[in-house]
Amino acid sequence: MIRYIAVLRRRPGSTTEEFLAAWLGEHRALASALPHVRSVLFQPTANVPGIDQAYDGVGFLDFDSVEDLRRSLASEEALALRAHTATFAEPGSAVRVVVDPGLGSAPERPRRPTESS
Repeated sequence: MIRYIAVLRRRPGSTTEEFLAAWLGEHRALASALPHVRSVLFQPTANVPGIDQAYDGVGFLDFDSVEDLRRSLASEEALALRAHTATFAEPGSAVRVVVDPGLGSAPERPRRPTESS
């Protein structure tokens, strides 16, 4: 499996609510219609006090292979997805990463201190 990750920032002058309506609505539907896509997960970033969040949304698209990802990104559906991105996200802000989750191991969960520690 191959995972395509996209991180986006909202357009200047738009609200978080406007961004999320487009991101979690029409954009997620367009991504789900991509050929060869196995699964789609779109999430808003979280507001955490003390952490300056530079982005507004993260998307995860899973494909069976690199070739499936390439064919998907070359499709008419991907052209429509990119055109839609320009309507709600800041031009040039997107960060895209392709990872192979099968090559890594699950991270260790942090241990919580116990009362006896």
